[in-house]
Amino acid sequence: MKKTKKIRVKIVSERGHDTLILSPTEAFERAKTEVENKGKWCYVDGAYIPSETLSVNDLVNAEEIVLTSALEGGSLFLFSDMDFIVDFLFKRFENQQEEIIVMILKNSSGGLIFKEIENTSENKGCHYFGEKSEYYEILKETKFMSDKPKYELLGIAHNHPSFIAYPSSTDLKYMFYDISYFIYSDQDRKMNVFNNKGVKI
Repeated sequence: MKKTKKIRVKIVSERGHDTLILSPTEAFERAKTEVENKGKWCYVDGAYIPSETLSVNDLVNAEEIVLTSALEGGSLFLFSDMDFIVDFLFKRFENQQEEIIVMILKNSSGGLIFKEIENTSENKGCHYFGEKSEYYEILKETKFMSDKPKYELLGIAHNHPSFIAYPSSTDLKYMFYDISYFIYSDQDRKMNVFNNKGVKI
């Protein structure tokens, strides 16, 4: 009797991820639901698959599907970390004409790492849309995709070249992970930090 093909499906939540073992048909149905109803991005064996082209055939030979929140737009920090992060971001964001996305990570030795994600939006002056493969490569090394994470994702930062340092409606929609969100405004030279509910911390 032929063994039914099974696929590992990781569904990212705000605090980590859940893993399901499903048949290709079950995996397809779950992926479509998560993408269409919850706005998730779908990666099949590390490659982003647009929802409109996703089919059961894409999954027949797949080993893993990851369904994660889109990157569009809390961990606790030591005060020394926070000061360093804010100083770094001020220098990176000041006087920029386009929105920039920076993911803030900590390695097992306690070192801070800043990873900039390409902004693929067509209107970079007032909107960001994270490049999908870069986002995936970083996220897969954190608890949101990995059972043995290499990094802790502390926060996501971006700038508002011509808007105040508070989340826009788009920002609030995609502040998904239980981390800190840094927003810098070049308009008033100010940086604010928020939790994933949009509350200033």
